[in-house]
Amino acid sequence: MKARQLTYQDLPQITEICKTKSNFTIPSNYVFWMLLRTNGSFCHGADVNGNIVAYILSMPTERQGEVFVWQFGIRNFGQNQRVIMDFFIYCKDQLKKHGIHRISFTAIEEDLPFLEKILMFSFGIKHPENGTDSFQFERTVENEYFINV
Repeated sequence: MKARQLTYQDLPQITEICKTKSNFTIPSNYVFWMLLRTNGSFCHGADVNGNIVAYILSMPTERQGEVFVWQFGIRNFGQNQRVIMDFFIYCKDQLKKHGIHRISFTAIEEDLPFLEKILMFSFGIKHPENGTDSFQFERTVENEYFINV
């Protein structure tokens, strides 16, 4: 797996992954170009033999040290589980290099158990009060969550 910054040429593969998710917005050519042009260092992909198997599209927020993850898409999680977990570790390291210590994202309730599994493994997240592997997302408004990196 080669973790790397996304390029405009990756849009067709990003679109393919988006189409498999009923709740994903497919980024238009312009939106994808704009994200890469203005926030390219926060948009990465996991490349396996020229195929994107996971990606993250994110951007800094107005709060210092925080990034908003617009999408993280995954292709065939079962077949690519180890690669995807390694990719999220890479993403965490990239965020830390940019001074990011907090991640904001939205999610639908049914995706939370899956997200919890990935985040606990990749980010080494522990429950803030008892140190167990049972993680609870900090929730502020409906479907908006925060985690500390």
